[in-house]
Amino acid sequence: MGTFMTSISGILGIVGDGLDPDTIIKYTNAYADFIGAGKVVIGRDARITGEMVNQIVTGTLLAKGIDVIDIGICPTPTVQFNVKKLNASGGIAI
Repeated sequence: MGTFMTSISGILGIVGDGLDPDTIIKYTNAYADFIGAGKVVIGRDARITGEMVNQIVTGTLLAKGIDVIDIGICPTPTVQFNVKKLNASGGIAI
C-alpha cells in the first residue's frame, strides 16, 4: 500500500503509489456533489503526471454536469484568484 493522506489542504499522494485513477475519481465525485453546480477552475503544476490527473478530474466534473475552466500550468494562488475573478463555485489545484 502506498502513501496517501487527506487533510484540510486536500488530498496528497504519489501517482502510482497510493494515488490512483479510482481514488482521483472518488474524491472528484465527492467534490462535485459538494459544489452541486456551476464552474470549477482547474490549474496544475508542471509535474509529468499533472496532465493525466487533470484529464481524470476534468472528465469526472464534466460527467457530473460541472463546467470546467482549465487555466493550465500555474501556481496554486492563481487558481484561487481565478475562482473569485470568474465567480466560480470552486477550484482544484493539481
